Amino acid sequence: MFCRNCGKELIGSPEICPGCGSQVMKRESAEAVAVGLQNKLRIGNGRVIIVSIASYGLYLFYWFYLTWKQIKVATGRKDYHPVWHALALLVPIYSLFIVYRHMQTIKDLAAKGGVTTSLSPGGALTLFIVSSVLVWTSARASLYGTELLGVMLVVDIISTVIMAGMLLWAQTSLNKCWNKVSKGQIRDAPLGVGEVVIVLIGLLLWATYLL
Repeated sequence: MFCRNCGKELIGSPEICPGCGSQVMKRESAEAVAVGLQNKLRIGNGRVIIVSIASYGLYLFYWFYLTWKQIKVATGRKDYHPVWHALALLVPIYSLFIVYRHMQTIKDLAAKGGVTTSLSPGGALTLFIVSSVLVWTSARASLYGTELLGVMLVVDIISTVIMAGMLLWAQTSLNKCWNKVSKGQIRDAPLGVGEVVIVLIGLLLWATYLL
């Protein structure tokens, strides 16, 4: 049982959703809830690009959390844990499996819904690896102080753009899925508090170069 308004799983038979406070009218299937949620959970391409770059690439974690939560509701999978799924990106090597699984799940979801997509889990994983290597390179360059500041800035910009491209590739496929399930009634998701926070942090990180 899920809340149609926020998608939170409801334990027992509550009359009020503990997640958003809305009234629970009846028991609903995950599929029915998914239709309602997908109408307002599309993430526009421009938003993905802008937030990814402005947040210094930190949007990666929020995006993995949010989209995994959407997929969990749409598929009714109780073994999907969005928070841990996103945090697993911090674990070396294991993060590669997380990225591949995420992209493959999106591709499978699209195929199941009859949606044509160019998304390649292997290709997306390659972009993730390249971006991660660039981040590591920039971190190593920082050990030399400010002498390589210009190089670090260029490397970080390239890394962030590559990561944004990977997310955009996957999000485009997801938006197609949500659009078909909602029968064209898809709407953009409101800007979340998490997105605002990571953007502010990202802007502070970019500002360190100016300082």
